[in-house]
Amino acid sequence: MGASVAAALVKLGKTVVVLDAGKRGHDAGSSHGHARVMRTLSSEARIFPETAEASLKMMQRMETKAGQIVRKMPAMFIMKTDSRGYRDLRSASVEELTAVRVRTKYGFHMASDEVGLVDNGAAVFDPDMVLKRFYEVIGNAGEPVRFNCQVVKWRHDADSVTVTTGNDASLHAKQLVMATGGWTPELVRLGDLDPDVAHSLGDSMSLLRVPVYFFRYPADMPDVIPITLFSNGEIDMYAMPEYRPGGRKLLKVGFHRGDRIEHPSSVDPTGEDEKRHAKRYMEDRLSRKLGPCNATVCLYAKTKSDLPLVGRVPKTKNVFVSTYGGGNCAKHAPALGDALSYLMQSPHDLSEFSPLLALDRP
Repeated sequence: MGASVAAALVKLGKTVVVLDAGKRGHDAGSSHGHARVMRTLSSEARIFPETAEASLKMMQRMETKAGQIVRKMPAMFIMKTDSRGYRDLRSASVEELTAVRVRTKYGFHMASDEVGLVDNGAAVFDPDMVLKRFYEVIGNAGEPVRFNCQVVKWRHDADSVTVTTGNDASLHAKQLVMATGGWTPELVRLGDLDPDVAHSLGDSMSLLRVPVYFFRYPADMPDVIPITLFSNGEIDMYAMPEYRPGGRKLLKVGFHRGDRIEHPSSVDPTGEDEKRHAKRYMEDRLSRKLGPCNATVCLYAKTKSDLPLVGRVPKTKNVFVSTYGGGNCAKHAPALGDALSYLMQSPHDLSEFSPLLALDRP
């Protein structure tokens, strides 16, 4: 989210300085690695199909050859016919497959009361490659991203912001964007925001530990993105092909059943019991044996609405936020970064429209 905003600002002729507390290529967020889902069928927000399509086109323009970053691939949403997800997602324009048809076409096992809704506009993209393209844009305009650069405090006034880093260096700028995922509440506390705004912003966010598993991709399984939904319409599990550099192809599986954690640094590694459960689940769904399982943990930073926060921070003139939204940020980041870059140039105070104000509403 931060790199997308910075790259968009550079294209508008602005000078940017990007600070990242981690090392280059770190895996502290949910948007690292080589495979994320880009889907247009969505129950989270009405605008998501539009921002997904815009981001997809922007990613395709980053490619030096077709398929380098984006691979078009159908996503299949699997849910029970009496669930909220089915009521929210079904429409005349969505292909609907019975359990028998899904098993025949994709080799994926479903219960008789489940149905598959196919998103033919979906894709798998490589976030690592997208980040590299953003970094190139940023670096070509001047200063490259400063990695391992810890912010210890910041303040804002009517005309500028000042950010102090760990080596006591102070940076002065006209505007500040906080695009820090799970570290946003901590960064809020380091600043001089209005106490009510800081409290609202910090308390609106939570962190979720999401286990992610990797198997050798089954040779006879077609390229498809299966996504199972809970009865309330929220995502239970996703799987997709991940194309590693060098041509290796894996099956990436993530479960949204992880525990809530207090701080990004408290993420526990994936245990052997979790690995065994994930393997059994996927073998049952695929009706085939899978090889050894490697695992990692994804950090999801979530809001109450599970939507990204993009806009000016209330009671400030020059502090913006572009962060959170569970796993939704990565797939929409190019479009949202572009939108925020234009919003930042507005001479009008649009803080009354900030998404932060809606966080405490029913």
